Amino acid sequence: MSRAALALALSLATAGIALAQDVSAVIPVVGTQIAIEDPSSHALDHFYNALRGSSPASPPVRVLILGDSHTAGDSFPGEIRRALQMQFGNGGVGFFFPVRPWRYYQVPFSGATQSSGWTAQRITMQDRVPLPLGLAGMAVSSIDSAEVATLNFSDPAATTHLEVWSYAEPGGGSFDITATTSASECGECAPTTIHVSAAAAIPHLVVTNVNAARISQLTLRTSAAGTVRIFGVVAERGAGGVVVDALGINGARVGAQLLWQESVFQESLQRRAPSLVVFQYGTNEAGDDQTIERYEVSMRTAIARVRRAVPNASCVLVGPTDRPQRVARNTYEDRPRTALIIEAQRRIARALGCGFFDTVAFQGGPLSTATWATMTPPLAHSDRVHLTRLGYIRWAEVFTTALLERFQR
Repeated sequence: MSRAALALALSLATAGIALAQDVSAVIPVVGTQIAIEDPSSHALDHFYNALRGSSPASPPVRVLILGDSHTAGDSFPGEIRRALQMQFGNGGVGFFFPVRPWRYYQVPFSGATQSSGWTAQRITMQDRVPLPLGLAGMAVSSIDSAEVATLNFSDPAATTHLEVWSYAEPGGGSFDITATTSASECGECAPTTIHVSAAAAIPHLVVTNVNAARISQLTLRTSAAGTVRIFGVVAERGAGGVVVDALGINGARVGAQLLWQESVFQESLQRRAPSLVVFQYGTNEAGDDQTIERYEVSMRTAIARVRRAVPNASCVLVGPTDRPQRVARNTYEDRPRTALIIEAQRRIARALGCGFFDTVAFQGGPLSTATWATMTPPLAHSDRVHLTRLGYIRWAEVFTTALLERFQR
């Protein structure tokens, strides 16, 4: 283990003690510290080089995590963010939604309120044509005026660089952006009106820079009838460090990415310019009846789409969690398809030069999630699919340590 990885492990252990004190619980030391499989020994080179070259004068080193419900909450990616920022500097929150796309969504490091007229959009299993969904495969939209979304930032220093991403399309309306700052020379800055109507032939991504420093509150208000489609907000410190964009979607499969409008997705990736892209899929596909061959084609195609936009970015595939199937009350058996998904991801990672993290191996093998659910405190929920916050923290600790195992400053 490198010095950086050892230092990270020690710091995580210290943070784990503090967290345990906060929640009056001790995180059981479960699971196995495994490595990221990388036969080429070069899958993480670009990410490592970006970390070495980071400085207060450079853009932040960005990590994008695309995945399912395991990454839709901020427990797993949030702990990765905390660990990396502790080692390499806090670059800010990154990309997030200003409006809750689902009930339990939480904006990292800020509070949010919204009116009732916003609608979340995403690909469903019934969709067959691409939709304009932006970087994260989601959009929040409104067709009425006077719909409001307000973000309150607990750390105004983290909003030195702030962007609002929206979409210009036929029939688009407009919305106002108002920034309230902690600087006396501005106070409540004058609203900026963004028009999001476009000719039928040229729908396109609109990225608006909010030109105010140390923003404590950001308000979005639709100001004219017509479709207003917002893809997200970016909040960064603008001074080096690491940023982690948590882009998971509840119930997502990797194949859904293939129906995100190509032009918008490509431009979005290029704007974020990630040094590392993490694909965390497979738990939902383990319960599907799709052939493994078709799944493998979808996974390869999704990686190829990302690489067309950011060809130099490092790539890691994070395998599915153990997902046992219930056969009787309190009786579970292994789901054989999970192993097939894992082997498919391992083949793809090896062929495409990505790293691979075997989550089931980390957990302890088949049926480990069923065991985690019976622990005190539990590290998995009773559905034997999702982990508890403590379980996600433990997963993130082991993954981040593996991620930095070969890193040398």
